[in-house]
Amino acid sequence: ALVCKDESWSYSRLNERANQLAEYFRKEYNIRNNSQIGVLINRSFDSVACMMAIMKIGAIYVPFDPRNLTDRMRNSIEELGLDLLIVNQDVSFDIENIVDIDKLNLSSYLGENIACSVALDQGAFIIHTSGSTGKPKGVLQTHKMLSNLIQWGMQDAEMEEGLYYLQYSSFGFDVSIQDCWTALCNGGSLYIVPDEMRMNFPVLLREIVQNRIEVLSFPYTVLNEFYNLYQKNSFKGHGIKHIISYGEKLVVSENLLRFLNEAPHNIKVHNHYGPSETHVITACTLSRDEKTIVKNPGIGRPIANTKIQILDSKGERVPVGSKGEIYVQGANLALGYVGNEKLTEEKFASKAVNTQERLYKTGDMGRWLSDGTIELLERIDNQVKINRYRVELEEIEEVIREQECVNQVKVIASENEVLNEKCLIAFVVGDAAFSEVDLANSLEGKLPSYMIPSEIRNVSELPITVNGK
Repeated sequence: ALVCKDESWSYSRLNERANQLAEYFRKEYNIRNNSQIGVLINRSFDSVACMMAIMKIGAIYVPFDPRNLTDRMRNSIEELGLDLLIVNQDVSFDIENIVDIDKLNLSSYLGENIACSVALDQGAFIIHTSGSTGKPKGVLQTHKMLSNLIQWGMQDAEMEEGLYYLQYSSFGFDVSIQDCWTALCNGGSLYIVPDEMRMNFPVLLREIVQNRIEVLSFPYTVLNEFYNLYQKNSFKGHGIKHIISYGEKLVVSENLLRFLNEAPHNIKVHNHYGPSETHVITACTLSRDEKTIVKNPGIGRPIANTKIQILDSKGERVPVGSKGEIYVQGANLALGYVGNEKLTEEKFASKAVNTQERLYKTGDMGRWLSDGTIELLERIDNQVKINRYRVELEEIEEVIREQECVNQVKVIASENEVLNEKCLIAFVVGDAAFSEVDLANSLEGKLPSYMIPSEIRNVSELPITVNGK
């Protein structure tokens, strides 16, 4: 079931450990349905066992990444009112019940399956995302969402049973939950990438090849960085069958395209889209054999039991090809934001298109295409004013990304204190032949003058957060 370096756990051992933990939580801390258990431990097999144990007894799993333990996150942990916090390091919190999992002796606790009734609409886990105020927002997701996502993954996601998955994402990020349950419910295995290996791509590649990992699940930024390593010989003997990209808009880089075209067998690329408030809601699959690989793919079609509405500012549906905001209905909607009813009411609306069914307002712009798929456009809140003009930063990034020798780009609006106005700066990861002057010249005629960055900086890489964004 689980592998990390030279150690492995069978399904039987993982289930027994999870059952023992669940029994311990119940007996020693009276944990029951809807109790909240925080997990703040380094990446290990117990990361998966704790997740399983908590959900087995109907409690709410609240994971955190120890590498992202900022003062704001510490405050959020203490303000949640956790019934229990599980750690494996020396930390101090104003929380009554804290347990060091490495010091537990569970030999006296039963390893048998736990009897527990869990409702689909019940809270399953809380994931923290960035807030506009700088304070993390806690999103409370349901068992219905998780069940729907995993059943879709088993039946409709074009992936076989029994695959060997790379578990790369942070356990403080919701994709880790999808990684674990998808692999285990499909009879597969999970290779848990150690912390020290996650950003050491040459070592990670060696592990992927030697262990014949079959499914890579990467944030888009990491996917791009990882395939910058691509040389045909360095991937020789790999067993990769599927690549999952998430977190940001997928662009198929030249190196990734070479890898897909030069591979001895067909490899499918799955582009997953969805915010934490809904998790995955649309997907598309690219395949060499089916000739569906394009540089800028859309985000595909809604997954099972999910409905997408693209609405204008008045809450009316827009025609095919017209731009509007993406709203989500269906099984994947979260219950809302923990302790923030006002924001929950604002983002989970029920007044659009004359329906009383809840909708989630994503803040992403998109449009339906004639083939029934969706094209993801810019963020509503990614607008800035330059010389009195409203500018979409992602629109500029899209044009720059299409230019020769450009691999990655990030455009920001920076305050020019001398001129007391905003100016655009483009950070570009380019090929060896990349030239700032050539890029600036190539943008003339492709963008209005006020949308051409006043400064272009050639950088070796874009900064990556702990979640890989």
